[in-house]
Amino acid sequence: MTYKLVLFLLFLGLPALSYSQTNLSPENMGLGGGGTSYSTGYEALFINPANLHFREKEYRVQIGLMQSGAYHDTPLRISHERDRFENFLDGLDAFTPGSNATTAAERNSILDRHYGDDDSQAGFLSYGELNWFGVKWYREERSFALALRTRYANQYTVGRGFYDENPVNADGMEIADFSLSHNYESLHEFSFGYSDSFTMLSGLFPRMSEFVIGIAPKIVLAGSSVQMQKTDRYERQTGRELWTQNQSYRHQSSGEFSRAAQSFMNTGDAGNAVAQNFSGNDIFSPAGIGFGFDLGLTYLITFGDDFSQLRRGNEITEKSLRLSIALTDLGAIHYFDDPLLVETESDQQTNILENQPRNSYFSGFPGEDLLFLSEDNSHPLSNSGPSEQSRGQYQRMMPTAVNAGALFQLNRVRVMGDFQLGLIDSAFMPTQLASFVGIEIRPIPAFPLRAGTRFSTNQSDYFSFGTGIETRYFDLNAGLKFRTEVGETPLEATAASFTSIKFYIP
Repeated sequence: MTYKLVLFLLFLGLPALSYSQTNLSPENMGLGGGGTSYSTGYEALFINPANLHFREKEYRVQIGLMQSGAYHDTPLRISHERDRFENFLDGLDAFTPGSNATTAAERNSILDRHYGDDDSQAGFLSYGELNWFGVKWYREERSFALALRTRYANQYTVGRGFYDENPVNADGMEIADFSLSHNYESLHEFSFGYSDSFTMLSGLFPRMSEFVIGIAPKIVLAGSSVQMQKTDRYERQTGRELWTQNQSYRHQSSGEFSRAAQSFMNTGDAGNAVAQNFSGNDIFSPAGIGFGFDLGLTYLITFGDDFSQLRRGNEITEKSLRLSIALTDLGAIHYFDDPLLVETESDQQTNILENQPRNSYFSGFPGEDLLFLSEDNSHPLSNSGPSEQSRGQYQRMMPTAVNAGALFQLNRVRVMGDFQLGLIDSAFMPTQLASFVGIEIRPIPAFPLRAGTRFSTNQSDYFSFGTGIETRYFDLNAGLKFRTEVGETPLEATAASFTSIKFYIP
C-alpha cells in the first residue's frame, strides 16, 4: 500500500479537504464533530462501541466501503480547493527547500490569522482518515462489527518570534518565543467489537430505558513517526536590557524520520538528508505494532408512544434521549524500525536578543524541521553528543481520549452535543477540551440536512454542513467544514468527508 493510493481514495469524490475528531464520518462532520451518542454504524467501533446496539433503519447487516475524511489547516489562507488538496499531498512527501518562502505581508497575515495579541505560540493540524471497509451485524440480543481503517495526523506548533520582531507583553514581562514542535503519526487499525445490554443496571430502571455497554479491541500497525520539541524562549522584565533564555530539545522518531535525522547528524547536509530519506518512499510502511481498545457506555431513554425498547428488532427508535460516555484509543504501540532518541539537557542563560523575522514559514512537511532550524547554523541534532543519543526500541501510548455526548431525537429532528478531552499529547489529539454542537433535520426521511460547529481553546472554530441520500438499501453522505474568520471572504473550506457507499441487507 502506497500513500498515493491512500490519498487518492481519501479524497475520492470531493475536491476540498477535519479537525481531529475521533470519527470522521460525513454524518458526524456535518454535525460539527463528536458523535459519541449519534454514531450507530460500524464507525461506532472507533468512538463508542456501545452504540452498535442501536440502528436508524431496519437492517440485519450493514456494509461500508471507502469512507474517507480529512482536515487541513495551513499558516497561510488557501481559498481554492485544488490548491488545498495539492498542499495536503505535499505534506506526505519530502520537504522542498524554498517552497515556504514568505514576504513581509504574508508574515503579517500569519500573525493576524493565528496569533492573538498575547499569544506567543500557534498550533496547526492536518488529519486524514480512510475506512477501507466496515461490517456490522445487528441482532436482537447483541450486535457485532469489524472494520479496517488508516488514519494520519500532522500537528505542529510555531513560536511567534519566527514571524514577529516585536516581543509579546504580558503581566510586566516581555516574551520572544522561538520554540518549535512537530508530531507526525500514522496508524493502520483492524477493530472488532460488540455491544450488549448491561442488565445489571438496566434492571434498576423502568423498561422504557436501557443501559448498553460495548467494547472493541483492535490490532494496530504504526507508520513512521516523529515527536520533536524544541524550546527556545526569551523573557525579561519590561525596561531591562538583558534576556533570560531557556532552551531544551527532544527528538524521538522511527522509520524514515530516524533515517533522515541520522543522515543529517552524519553529514550536516539537511537538504540531502530529507531528499534521500523521504522522496519516493512510503511513510505509511509499518514501523511499530501495538494493541488497543475502545470502550463505551450509553443510556437510552424512550418516551411518549415510543415502545421500541420493548419491541426490539421490530421497531426503530424515534423519540428518545441518549447519554453516552466513551474511552477511545486506550493502548500502546511498540516502535521497532530504526528507533532514535536525542535529548539535550535544559539550559538557561542571560543573553542579548537580536531578532530578525524569517523569510520562510514552517508548514509541517516531513523533515522540514531539519532545514528550518538549520537556518541559524545551530541545529540541536548537529550539536548533540553520543551520551545524548539512544537507539533503543521504545513504546508510546495511543492517543487516548474521553468522549461524552447527548442526543435528543423527536421523530425527524435530532439535536446533539459532545465534549472531547485528549488525555495523551499526540499528533492526533491535543490535550485540550473541545465541544461540538449539531442538529439534523429530515424534510423527508431519505434526505437529511445537517449543520454544526465546534468550540475549542487555542484552535480555530468552524461551522459545518452535511447532507446525503439514505434509502432502505444504501446510503450516500457528504460533509464539509468551513473555517470562520472575521472579514475573510470567500469561505475557506478546510475539511470534507465522503461515504463511497453503505449497503444494508434486511
